[in-house]
Amino acid sequence: MTKEITKHLYKKLDKLEDLKLGLGAHLINGWQGQYERMLRFYQRYLLSEDLTDKLDFALNFFVYSYHLKEWIEKYEQIEKSKFEIEWKRFIDKYPEIKLCRDICNVNKHLILNKPPSVDKHFAIILSYDYFTTKKSDWVIYYDNKRIKLIDLMHQVTLAWDEFIKEHLKLIV
Repeated sequence: MTKEITKHLYKKLDKLEDLKLGLGAHLINGWQGQYERMLRFYQRYLLSEDLTDKLDFALNFFVYSYHLKEWIEKYEQIEKSKFEIEWKRFIDKYPEIKLCRDICNVNKHLILNKPPSVDKHFAIILSYDYFTTKKSDWVIYYDNKRIKLIDLMHQVTLAWDEFIKEHLKLIV
């Protein structure tokens, strides 16, 4: 391991110690690790041919994506009231994140136990594309709209990229 890599790793470990967190592998890269996990599930969805796996990858993507908010806030130690103002602006600009919240919560709790962000009765279903791909893939119906799940995942990823660039001043 080069001195530069070792130095970088120790900086990350020092940050975890400052935050009073453990040294678990899932924590070492902080919110960036959570962001990278989200992207890996997006890639897995894209590469998979198995429809059951694709649904699993999508649901995990939405869990990691929605909870990225908490990872950023805690890891960067952003004051909660300031962060909530920026978060409100963000989800108003990118309503896909609100839908992400609903998918995440239904996936975790079976039903929405809080008021929905978008639509309590959204449905993820399998749809066959007769015209273009001649394949089945997952779509989501919500609020009298329909979108391919992969397109929603793409929009969520772009939204997070924008948030990271704008609020954390980082290029992803």
